[in-house]
Amino acid sequence: MEFIKGCVQCACKKPQRNVAPLTPITSKYFMHRGQLDLVDKRADPDGQYCWIGHYIDHYTKFNFFWPQMNKSADEVAHNLSVHVFSVVGLPSILQHDNGREFCNAVIRETLKLWPGDGDVKIITGRPRHPRTQGLVEQVHDSLHKLLASKRADKPGSGWLEFLYEIQYSLNTQCHSSIKMTPFEAVFGQKANDYRLKTKITDENETDSQTEAETDSQKDAETDLQTETVQPVRKRRRTETSEISTEKYDGTDYRPTQDELIAVDDCMILNVFLINICLK
Repeated sequence: MEFIKGCVQCACKKPQRNVAPLTPITSKYFMHRGQLDLVDKRADPDGQYCWIGHYIDHYTKFNFFWPQMNKSADEVAHNLSVHVFSVVGLPSILQHDNGREFCNAVIRETLKLWPGDGDVKIITGRPRHPRTQGLVEQVHDSLHKLLASKRADKPGSGWLEFLYEIQYSLNTQCHSSIKMTPFEAVFGQKANDYRLKTKITDENETDSQTEAETDSQKDAETDLQTETVQPVRKRRRTETSEISTEKYDGTDYRPTQDELIAVDDCMILNVFLINICLK
């Protein structure tokens, strides 16, 4: 064996396996790059549906699933418009494999129906190749496991019944690469789960109690002010009536002797001043 390894002719005939260095796929923002693929369910159809469409945003890891009857380019383009483009718009880069269901001409015609279609770049890769579709394939594995677990709890059920529930579950689980849930990465807040609803309800009840207490305090203060103002008004009315009675009692006024002497003195003084002025 060591002799064969050292043989020059055998080394020249041996096929060379030069592996190109891996280049990581990067995304800068939400909807910068989206990956599209189909999950084959022909061996386990659910009624008329034999395929599961899958679109994932590479930056936030946010998933979209939908059922498909056929593996046709027209149906892929239609579902892509209904389930993805109508919700989040067009991506800057749309990546998929070289399958016939991803006909660039059909998808390009669909993109023309939406604003910004000229800025979308379509990239194709090798089918089921981990270098280009690794993120999609990882989600497919999780999808199969979750579907099997759900259907085991409910025998006789189809996979379509749990498809959108699993979509929500994957989008609300913390992802190791982004250190948060895809839902939080897209919408800027955590999903509106039961615990958050309970917290909001408690806060609303506290606010209602605080408002009720404030209103009761205001009513008590208003009543106190009313009780204070009314006695003052009654007292003012009583004083005014007494003054009016004393001033206009209806009796004749008779001046005293001193008041008459004072009046006479004033008249004499006025006459004296008038005479001086005439001289």
